[in-house]
Amino acid sequence: MTQLMDNIKRYLKLYSLFIKVSIVELMSHRFNLMMSALANIVWTMGQLISLKFLFSKIDTFQGWEFKDMILLLVFSQIYVYLFVIIFFKNFRELPKKLISGELDMILTKPVNRYFILTFKSVSIPQIIPMFVTVIPLAIYGLSGTQNINLLVSLNSIIIFILGFIAIYFVNLILISLSFYIDNAHMFRDLVGTSIENFARIPLGTLHKILRVTMMVILPVAFVSFYPAKLFRDGEIYLEVYLVEICMIVIFYIISKILWDKGLKKYSGVG
Repeated sequence: MTQLMDNIKRYLKLYSLFIKVSIVELMSHRFNLMMSALANIVWTMGQLISLKFLFSKIDTFQGWEFKDMILLLVFSQIYVYLFVIIFFKNFRELPKKLISGELDMILTKPVNRYFILTFKSVSIPQIIPMFVTVIPLAIYGLSGTQNINLLVSLNSIIIFILGFIAIYFVNLILISLSFYIDNAHMFRDLVGTSIENFARIPLGTLHKILRVTMMVILPVAFVSFYPAKLFRDGEIYLEVYLVEICMIVIFYIISKILWDKGLKKYSGVG
């Protein structure tokens, strides 16, 4: 137990160093920082205007009212910003590391390879729109909602976190294909774009095949639809937890197999 706590403290300290280095890098490019944050703020405002226009013509959309759709947008944006802040740059740069040979140096470090490859770079600019757009929209979306209580809030957060972890392992699987296929990063980019787009749409609007895909293969529904639906209906879905845990285990096993074989292949070529 003591060793586990020491390892947690070690990796938290290491991650704090990654954040500090990222902040120093960004401060040397302040204009890029401002433009990146501004672009995301404008994009979110565009989504809000589109929803407002939609609901000026109708009262509900597949049973979802305007504030319900705002909550769906909030959770989808939280997912997008968190993913970009924590993982996006790391996943994008991995294929370059394979080609340049930089991966050799990373693998020699006395740190878990998944940790250093997926957490090293932190995209600080996305923190700004997280506060500027997501928090106000969340307050607006939750205002007047009768199902706000501690139990619903905790369950919504847990469902989101488990879904986020599942999508992380999906991305590990996709990026591990870089060991086997040239330009495999295009698959990850395509999946990433699909997740961002479908995260803002109620499941009921999708064809059955797409609904199953968004729930099992690309677990988009668990980072937006179900957390928002929980606040809308006030119901706790125990089966959702079971599906999420099963997905995490399955995706983890697949990613580990692909990474282990891929690293052996990479080392053999190197």
